[in-house]
Amino acid sequence: MDDPYMDWIKDVKSLAGRLGVRAHGHFDGAPAALEAGAVRRALLVIHASPDPPDAIVLLRDDDGERRRRVGFEQARNADNSGKPIVIGLAHTKRECWVLAAYSPKDTSEQQCVTDLGRELGFNPLEHSEYLTAKHDHDKRSAKRVLALLTAHDVERENKSCAIADPVLLKSRGKHNGLAEYIDEIEERLVPLFDPRPRNT
Repeated sequence: MDDPYMDWIKDVKSLAGRLGVRAHGHFDGAPAALEAGAVRRALLVIHASPDPPDAIVLLRDDDGERRRRVGFEQARNADNSGKPIVIGLAHTKRECWVLAAYSPKDTSEQQCVTDLGRELGFNPLEHSEYLTAKHDHDKRSAKRVLALLTAHDVERENKSCAIADPVLLKSRGKHNGLAEYIDEIEERLVPLFDPRPRNT
């Protein structure tokens, strides 16, 4: 297992089976919250690697179920590896984070944002947390809104994210999980790149 990216569904279960990794039990005497067991299993699989990473980033959509964070934090708190573990839960979908980064590049895109705001009753860039995890047929679907703004162009998505202002991201991401994720990166990952020697 030397891939820097591991898929929750495709990779973790199969790797856990091959490695004989089992994740069950309570967390500090409390029953496992939503997905705590799955996160614990993922961490155990990662730690079982012959070349474990210096840090771990756990990313997932919360699909409108904010209780997922409790389970993620339970598993992180129970981890004794000493590795920095960052939690990123996109509310409700990762598309909401892309929308938080999106800036219209011309009058046509600006008009599309205006029209969507009129249709939805709110600006989807500033309040993506109001969008849903439902399929594209729902007018408030995060996937649908992003597709309308980018014409299904992945490069357009990537460009928005690459040039986004961190201050803007924190402001727009206050209620969709993005600001919390950025805070965790700053607190847990950024110190790893500090050239000054760390206390051991």
